[in-house]
Order: sequence, then structure tokens, then C-alpha cells
Amino acid sequence: MKVKYQRTSTITQHGKRFDKDTNKYDMVLFDKGISGTTEFKTRTNGKKIVSLVENNELKELVVEELRDIGRNMVDTINTLDWLDKNGVNVVIRSMGNLCSRVNGKRNEIWGLVSSVMSSLYALELENLKIRTEMGRR
Repeated sequence: MKVKYQRTSTITQHGKRFDKDTNKYDMVLFDKGISGTTEFKTRTNGKKIVSLVENNELKELVVEELRDIGRNMVDTINTLDWLDKNGVNVVIRSMGNLCSRVNGKRNEIWGLVSSVMSSLYALELENLKIRTEMGRR
């Protein structure tokens, strides 16, 4: 099964950017108004993904950006590792369809790219919080 996972941080975001993806998926899951800092496996649709993985139904998980999986570096890395151990190929569309697995084996560059990017997304979130607080003051 090939599943597309989408997430927005607030309920006021409509996720219109997702409309640009015209690929066909067996299922599209959208967590609207869920912070990227929320543990992936506890999100409404994160739980559905866990179930699909545990039932050996999920073969490929597609996201627009790595930050859709998470903005907490530790949870993101743990989630990606768990998916990999269960043979799920993760595809990041914004990175040229970067795949975690190639020909059924772990992509050699995946660990480096995913750890650096998850760290950058966590840093980006912290900077956003600082700028927002400064703007409020």
C-alpha cells in the first residue's frame, strides 16, 4: 500500500499546497491542526499508519517535507528508524522524491540527510517561536 501523509500545524491552514500532487495513492491521510512537535505515533492519522505498518500493509509513505513527520528531531529520527525496520520506504517529495530505501535496501545517504534535515526543522521552529514572541512584545 502506498500512503500519502499530510499535516498542517493549525486548523486555519487549508493545505492547498498538497493539491499540486496529482499522483495516485491507495490512501491519503491528513492531520489538520497538529503540531510537528506532537509525537508522530500519537497523532490521529499517525495511529492509522502505525496500524498499517503493524499489519504489514504499508510499503511506502510519501510526505511533502520531512517536517510533516515531525519537528522534534528525536521523534522524527525514531519514527524514520521504526519505519525502516519495518521495511517501509519513506519518500520526501520536496527533496526530489528522496527515498529511504532503494531496491529494497536502505539508501546509504538517507541517515545523513534525514538527521540533518530534522535538526534544521527543529531549529527553524525554535527561531519561529523567538520571532513570534519578539513580534508580540
